[in-house]
Amino acid sequence: MGRPDNICNTDYPVQFELERLKWVDGDYDVGGAYWGRPDNDYIYRAEGESPDALECVFVRGRSLDEVKAEIIKIYPQATFSKTAELEEFLSAYRETALAISPNDFYEENMEEENEYLADSGREVSPECDAALRRHCEAFLEAHGALVAEATEGPDYTLAQAGSDFWLTRNGHGVGYLDRNLDEVGVQLDDAACAFKEVNLYIGDDNQIHCDDENFEPRPAPGP
Repeated sequence: MGRPDNICNTDYPVQFELERLKWVDGDYDVGGAYWGRPDNDYIYRAEGESPDALECVFVRGRSLDEVKAEIIKIYPQATFSKTAELEEFLSAYRETALAISPNDFYEENMEEENEYLADSGREVSPECDAALRRHCEAFLEAHGALVAEATEGPDYTLAQAGSDFWLTRNGHGVGYLDRNLDEVGVQLDDAACAFKEVNLYIGDDNQIHCDDENFEPRPAPGP
């Protein structure tokens, strides 16, 4: 079950890149490996180089911090690339977008189509994936300090923050204001609402697209 680890030099200070694997059909990753997914659990892949090999570990966990703690049990001197935070935030943002975005073809063919894009069996287009990444990069670049403050405690995670970015910017009636984050929640709500609403849809190529695939972050104001 799952995929094999490649653990060679646990004493080396490996800098790991972390990636949360995407689920397919509930219990499988995109490569077809079966994991058996309990509720609210994810599989993370950690990769980093040591003098001996490319170290690779698969860890099950509910949050990025939980996974890092498990990896440090194996590699006491491990460090983690900053891109791990972006990937965690982005994965949840993307999953939420697909989970609650309606399938355009559902009402036309209810017997064969599923109601939401996450279950539609269609691939996310490269253009859409790139745009979703740019959304998250721009938000964290501008408001990463607020996100870090919101996620300092154990009750609110980066994944929740990524999910709330989608929910808040698109006016779903739930988001940062509902997480007991006090003034930080208000500031995150204002920041997310400054991003215009974005919608996902199925294009002529039968892939999932978003309606702002040309999105580019606004340059920071000058001095």
